[in-house]
Formats: sequence, structure tokens, C-alpha cells
Amino acid sequence: QLRAKLYKPDILTQTIQLRSAKQAIAQAPQTNFKLAQIATAQPPKFQIIKPGDQSRRQDATLQLVLELDKQKEPLDRVDIYVNDRLSDLLTQARLGKMALPVKAGKQRQNHTVTLEPGTNRIRIVAHNRIGATTKELTVYLTARTQQVKGDLYLVAVGVSDYANDDLDLRFAAADAQAFHQAILRQSSNLYKQVHERLLITGGTTPPTANNIRDALDLFTQATPKDTIILFLAGHGVRQYMQYYFLPQDADSRNQQWRSSTVIRWNELQTALATAKGQRLFFVDTCHSAAAINPRLIKDAADARLLVFSATDA
Repeated sequence: QLRAKLYKPDILTQTIQLRSAKQAIAQAPQTNFKLAQIATAQPPKFQIIKPGDQSRRQDATLQLVLELDKQKEPLDRVDIYVNDRLSDLLTQARLGKMALPVKAGKQRQNHTVTLEPGTNRIRIVAHNRIGATTKELTVYLTARTQQVKGDLYLVAVGVSDYANDDLDLRFAAADAQAFHQAILRQSSNLYKQVHERLLITGGTTPPTANNIRDALDLFTQATPKDTIILFLAGHGVRQYMQYYFLPQDADSRNQQWRSSTVIRWNELQTALATAKGQRLFFVDTCHSAAAINPRLIKDAADARLLVFSATDA
């Protein structure tokens, strides 16, 4: 429940490297969380009222009923997954409009979920500032329904040429283009429609920081039945326990990367984690083993992202 606050493998690694826990904590990104807050505020508390676990249904449209305890810390959001696909992401504003008072200290939320034929593993994650609470159940759709094809949302990025010639790579752009072409060749029979962006050195759309951020917005259009693929080829770097992907226009001043010219790994991960559907993340970067630390891998797993990482160092 408190993983987001207490799971800090990067601090442990820095402690070993620096031989000082004090220095490692000083270099870590700052947080306002204090352990004493647990005494007065807790992660969300809720129950699944309907349906029952292991229930069987003929109708693919499922009404999910949650009962939430009113707590000191308000809900930030609720994530609902069906078979590891993000089916819905309910923000604080939407949750407020959907609340149905039940009795003192409790309220109910009704959510509509579309089931897939056969087994449906439903996972609900409620978040607040303190932490997250997860509940799971399995529902079986016994009726035979026609499988509906979803759309594919594909963003491929390859950076071979940098302002600093020492960073130039031979194959990053070619790898991204080859990946993009291979996916498109296979997609015609698998998806109803393909929405794609190719950002490579020497291409029509250069892989600058702004262009990459604009391309990531494509994922906000996806629905639960869709598939999202993000491919990155280029440099991944670590600086002061932050992790970055370097676009074509990445700029370093006094040995520090300017934030507006680099892409934080959590920007990429957030774009994927908040998008509906099946999410796949392919990372083909130099030093990605150092850039993608255990915390980022754990965050990706918790968000049900599939991550494929290759590295040469």
C-alpha cells in the first residue's frame, strides 16, 4: 500500500556507491511524505460490493459497485484493469461527480466495465496521497460474443545525431524505422485502424523533445480494446538519481541536462500508464540498464505495462 513512498531501491544503490546514507538521501528527489503521517492518514479503504468473485455472466457489460470509506485523505484516482488492460482511469473530478452517499462515513461508486469472452481478471487500484489499495476478482463471460478488433497506437523514436558529436549513434534511427515498418506490415489483419508517429533523425518529424511530447499525446485517444506501442532508440542517462531519454536537441549546461530538452523516464511511463488498453514499451538505448532502475521496473509492473529493454552497457 505504501510502495510509492517507501520503495526506494535507488537510494539503497546510492548509499552503497557513496558509502553514506545521508548523502544518498540528500541527492534523492525530495518528497513531503513523513512516516508519522500514517498515524493520522491511511491509503484508501474500499470494498467490492458487486459482482461477486468467480461469478459467471451472460452479459458483456458489467456494473462494478464499489463502497469507499470516507477518509482524511481524499481519493486521487481509481484505476480499473481487465486482463491487464487499463479499462478506466477515474480522476478526482470524475469520482466526485459519481459518488452515491450510502451512510455516514461511506459512499458508493458505480462503474461500467466491458468484459472479454472467457476469463476476466479485474483489478481495482485506489490511490491517495499516502498510498494505494488494490482489490481483485475474477468474472467469467460465458456467452459467445464476437471479438471486436481494436486500434493500434504506435510511436517509434530513434535518435542517431546529437548536438554533441560524442553522443552520436549509428543505428538508433534505422532501428526505429525498421521496427515501425515491421509493426505496420503485421498490423493490417490484427487491428481495425493504425495511428502512428515516426520520429527519427533525418525523417519528416525530427525526434526533438517537443515533438516526442506531442507524439505521446496520441496515446490519450486509446480505448480499452486498443493496443499501444512505444519504441525508443537513443541514449538513456541517469543524473542525480533522475532518469532521462535524450532527444535530438538535448542540451547540457555545466554538466547538467536542461529539463526542457530531455524526457524524464516517468513522463514516458505516465503517458503509457494512464492510457487505456494494452501497453507495450520497447527500450533500445545505450546504458538503459543504468537508466531503468528497479523502481521504474516495479512501477511499470504495477501499472501492468509490458517492458522490453535492450542495452549495450
